[in-house]
Amino acid sequence: MKGIMEGDCAKRGLCAALALSVSLCLILGALIAAGCGKTNPPLRYEPDPGTVVVRVEAGGGLPFPGDDLVPLFQLFGDGRVVKWQGEAGGRGVLAQGRISPEDTAELLQGLSDAGLFQLKEEYRDASVYDATYRNIYVKLAEAEKVVRVWMTMEVPQFDKAYDLIMDFPVGNLSEYVPEKGYLVVVNYPQEAAGGWSFLDPNSEIYKLLPDVVTLSQAAESHTAMAVDGSVFLQLKKYDNQQSSRGLYIRQPDGGCLAVYPVYEPRAAKKP
Repeated sequence: MKGIMEGDCAKRGLCAALALSVSLCLILGALIAAGCGKTNPPLRYEPDPGTVVVRVEAGGGLPFPGDDLVPLFQLFGDGRVVKWQGEAGGRGVLAQGRISPEDTAELLQGLSDAGLFQLKEEYRDASVYDATYRNIYVKLAEAEKVVRVWMTMEVPQFDKAYDLIMDFPVGNLSEYVPEKGYLVVVNYPQEAAGGWSFLDPNSEIYKLLPDVVTLSQAAESHTAMAVDGSVFLQLKKYDNQQSSRGLYIRQPDGGCLAVYPVYEPRAAKKP
């Protein structure tokens, strides 16, 4: 009897040990799947004025001629910041400022603490079409990280990192004048031109635009027109003030040329 009891105890002990081992394996697997086994990279970066250390972008969705693919935020290695002021992808302009090396270190540490470096490269629901996305890119001396999150996906770590970047205080913001901007031109037929406010041919804004023949050629070839940065900025500011997006030029046949000033075109190829 004693031998039988000892055998039963041994079996129960073995079963308990096996159960514990299985539980530990499951827990370890869950931790690895969640990214807990990863380590954050060193937060050193190149202090080079031409190196983008942090960049935020947004895009996707149904295309519109006035869509602008310019980054919403860019931090360069020397501390210079260029960020969007206004509605994402819509009305707004770029402003520039500067943060200190200590501020840059604080921002990178905040992104690390938020868990950005533990995330996958992409979070997307394949069943959702024409979705928009947000993108965060970080370039360190020893690593690069890109995370893209599509609409409908909930990723709290990404949201925390995104808010940290976009709300990060940047001192002495001033107007940013690009070297050049682009005009996306669409030729609308007469039946689509009702209800729009057309530019006065004698206005100063009208005189800043290329001639109608050149604009028509750009519309036909689906090629954005490059214009001087200071001229572009005047057109962009004027467009921001209008009730509807675009600058409208009446055609002799009753149709319309719509001109959309953008920093980076989406709806037309670059020249």
